[in-house]
Amino acid sequence: PVAEKAGYRKIMIKRRRWLFEKITASLLLRRMKTMKIGQTEQKRVIVIERGNEYQPRQNDAVEARNAFFYESYKQARFLMKELVLRMDTEQQAGRKRGRGEKAETLNNVIAFCAERGNGKTSALLSFVRWIRQDENAERTASQCGKARTTEPDSEQDHHYVVLDSVDPTKMEAGNSILKVVISRLFNEFRYREEVEEFPYNDRVKNEKRTRLIRLFQKCYHEVEILHDGKNATDWPLDELEQIAELGDSTNLQESFRSLVEEYLSYMQKFEDSYLVLPIDDADTNIEQTYQLLEDIRKYLFVPKLIIVMAANIQQMETTLEQSFLERYKVGLQFEDKGGMITVERCHQAAEFYLEKIIPGSRRIYLPSLKNTFNEGAIPVTIQYRNKNGDIYLPEDCDYQEQMLYLLHQKTGLTFLTADDHFHDFLPTNFRELSHFLAYFNAMENCGSFEQDMVVIRSGQ
Repeated sequence: PVAEKAGYRKIMIKRRRWLFEKITASLLLRRMKTMKIGQTEQKRVIVIERGNEYQPRQNDAVEARNAFFYESYKQARFLMKELVLRMDTEQQAGRKRGRGEKAETLNNVIAFCAERGNGKTSALLSFVRWIRQDENAERTASQCGKARTTEPDSEQDHHYVVLDSVDPTKMEAGNSILKVVISRLFNEFRYREEVEEFPYNDRVKNEKRTRLIRLFQKCYHEVEILHDGKNATDWPLDELEQIAELGDSTNLQESFRSLVEEYLSYMQKFEDSYLVLPIDDADTNIEQTYQLLEDIRKYLFVPKLIIVMAANIQQMETTLEQSFLERYKVGLQFEDKGGMITVERCHQAAEFYLEKIIPGSRRIYLPSLKNTFNEGAIPVTIQYRNKNGDIYLPEDCDYQEQMLYLLHQKTGLTFLTADDHFHDFLPTNFRELSHFLAYFNAMENCGSFEQDMVVIRSGQ
């Protein structure tokens, strides 16, 4: 009996071990399936509309987790919320501040940073589009209206007036971005006056309108004095008037601050309103990059204004360095003789100056498409459709398989995907990708390859 009990015990132990292994394998299989589902959910989608390949994309869903720039948009929303809360705090402190006490100058710049062709403009326009009140509005002028929060679950609702994007490359030599902004504000003011009615009685509306027009005139006049200057014959005969002119010009930042606040009060009628100024390709106007940043530093660091720009920081730093080298070219002649002015110091000055205008904590570095492909941590797919929703690329495979499928369809050439590298001839930034799709989709298909068609998807 003892032997029988011992044999029975061994059998039971084996069965329990077998059952344990079976359950463990089942749980592991279920865990692997769950991980695969999670990886599928992390897939990043790049949306490109056929027929508009050469236009910047501005249709990214900022809050969608599968957007390629989702993490960047999330960071931008956080920075905007932080900036708005700081401005709210400063505004409350300003009400308690005594007359003559100077208000704190807040840096109000948020920058999308990347190399050329890596989607800076698309990210900027998509984010600005998300801020707008009505994303389906037909007009392209600034939008304003009901609450749009910087965080979906934020308790503090704010209202925004978004101007059209400013492109410094289109600014004439010697022109000021401040002039451009004032002109945009005035044109939008006229447009709203013509097509919309405001919920004010006539007396209040006329008073606000009169104050706003006077501020427009005052700011533009001061900009003319500072940037264009005056000849001796242009000065008033009265010396006291000349002193008053100079005094008003040096207080241009304060005048512009008053203009922004009055403009928002007239256009929005909400105390929690903010003006958003997008600046695209801030680094491309090489001749005016330094002047652009100087105007932002001197005049646009005002409350109620948020600047969202797209820039190549390295290119901007290089341009600033050249500007400093030009300014100190006399001192650089004595560099070999122990002079204080050196090329290295000019480079450091450019770095420090740019850090002052665009702090490192306000720079949003966009992910590189090439690095994402090489790392292979997150799968990427292209959603290539026309306005009617017609699909031109299979969407159940990854980016490399989609591109190779397109090449096979248009040229008849067959390329196999590889897990350990990315084909060198495939596009690795957004501009190359747009050109690639536009070029090959304009070609006719090579015909039917049913017999010799090679399924390019790996593993099949």
